[in-house]
Amino acid sequence: DEELRGEHGQRVQAIQTSPLGKLVVAVYGDKTRIYEVSSGRCMRTIHHPPGRRLKGVAVWSPTETFFACTAEDYVVCVWKADTGELVGMLKGHSQSVRSITFTRNEQYVCSASWDGSIRRGTIGQNRQLSPSEVLFQSNGKAIHALAVSSDGQWFLSAVKSDTPPDTSSANLLAPPSRQPY
Repeated sequence: DEELRGEHGQRVQAIQTSPLGKLVVAVYGDKTRIYEVSSGRCMRTIHHPPGRRLKGVAVWSPTETFFACTAEDYVVCVWKADTGELVGMLKGHSQSVRSITFTRNEQYVCSASWDGSIRRGTIGQNRQLSPSEVLFQSNGKAIHALAVSSDGQWFLSAVKSDTPPDTSSANLLAPPSRQPY
């Protein structure tokens, strides 16, 4: 098995095929590239914000308009795919971001972290660090996966545990509407 490498031997940190299957985003430490699937041609090279190394997770929005990646400093960066313009850097997590998803209307990006929080940030024209809103804070359980319903009304999260989380705690910012299982 040969590892996919960029220029100067950089390893791919994250890779994801677009929802329509036409594009692939490949994240390297200091840049991201978008490739056309049919030809393998690099369509765009995007250099990361200064001092920010990306790694871990990459995801496309439903219409391939945006893509997002996680950074080593727990920030979620969002770009416009057609121009490579950075349209958001969402902060707030204190540990590794393990999952990112866009809402169907592409107005928000949601992220889940080992810090036990699920956060939501607004996609806009802000290239500066913006705080993201806490939608849910677990009682000490790291969140490993996240999905949002197509209508944006529900989310499903996964924790690695032998027992369901304690949802009776008064410290939960948003208790679940259904009993976890």
